[in-house]
Amino acid sequence: MQPAAERMDENTLANASLNTQALLAPLRQVRSLRALERHPHFRANRTAIEYILSTPQIYSPRTAPQPADHSFIRCVAWNIERGIALDGITTLLRTDRELADHDVLLLTEVDHGMARSGNRNIAEDLAYALDRYVVFGPAFLNLDKGNGAETKADGENGEALQGHAIVSRYPIEQVELVPLPNPKDHTAGKERRIGHEQALIATISTPNGVLHCASVHLSAHSSRRHRVKQMKRVLQAMDRRSGPALIGGDWNTTTYNAHRAYRAILGFWRRVAMGVRHVMAHHYPYPERYFERPLFRTIRRHAFTLEEFNISGGCTAHYDFSQDDIRHSLGDWVPQWCFRYIEWALRPHEGRISFKLDWFAGRNLRAERANIVSGLPRNTDRLSDHDPIVVDVRLA
Repeated sequence: MQPAAERMDENTLANASLNTQALLAPLRQVRSLRALERHPHFRANRTAIEYILSTPQIYSPRTAPQPADHSFIRCVAWNIERGIALDGITTLLRTDRELADHDVLLLTEVDHGMARSGNRNIAEDLAYALDRYVVFGPAFLNLDKGNGAETKADGENGEALQGHAIVSRYPIEQVELVPLPNPKDHTAGKERRIGHEQALIATISTPNGVLHCASVHLSAHSSRRHRVKQMKRVLQAMDRRSGPALIGGDWNTTTYNAHRAYRAILGFWRRVAMGVRHVMAHHYPYPERYFERPLFRTIRRHAFTLEEFNISGGCTAHYDFSQDDIRHSLGDWVPQWCFRYIEWALRPHEGRISFKLDWFAGRNLRAERANIVSGLPRNTDRLSDHDPIVVDVRLA
């Protein structure tokens, strides 16, 4: 798989990794954004760090992919959970009856040079396996290995990048990274990172015309109001591109204000008071009806529609609180004493809970069919904690 620029050999790749580590090593002890901005090493290398985080990486296929034998455009959005289970993800995308026929993949949580995912360049490896055009948009340089069980990953980070990607059967043009406002100080806490979420936007030249696409991951540890603020930035950028457009990704519509742990805890008890069974049936699968309604109103004000692009009430993220990795990840943020109350609330549901977090929104498009690819492995051999969502569209 050849990048747009000349492919780097193994020595060059190793040197790039060493250079990244040389940039990050003196900053390992930083515990706040204020400390980072005052650090002399960061001040001396700020331009280099900002360049890394603002430069998309573009890859071209070995041979131009064959046009699809269908007249619609099949789009998939999937949070691939860093790409830790890349081999299984690749196999699914190549062999699943529905996913193998994709034209556009909007991927969120994509690693490049992280120990937790084997220090692989996930976007490039996917592009090589699928023989597609690819653009990777970095969002964070990681000072740690990750959160929860990821901290125990073997080895050390290489390039230490995490971001998002667009994979396409057709050429990708006019790539843009749109910075989203941070809801918190990412250099504090147990998973420390330099950067901010960024929407990855590109124009894809299909045989039927151009399609503007955005791969969007709204911050998990944010309030409902902040998710609206982040989405507004995406919509403003899409407003500058006329014509058919599709926004897809993990919007973290949990219904919670998760900006601070205590806010989430208070929100949990509010939902207990509402009735756990009621909330799990009528709110988690339908966040647009009440808790997240301002987000969806904002999207509609910018001429995007949602109903025909998504499965109503279809949950896409599934968590089992009996699994250690789920508990470890949540334990980085929520006090341990909370777990017994979570277990109590979920006892009638065998400790399992599902949310609708992943969405499409379209403009000047006609959606012919939407689906959620469910039934993926959920235990130690899981591919991701999210299900892929699919929509077949035609340009209006």
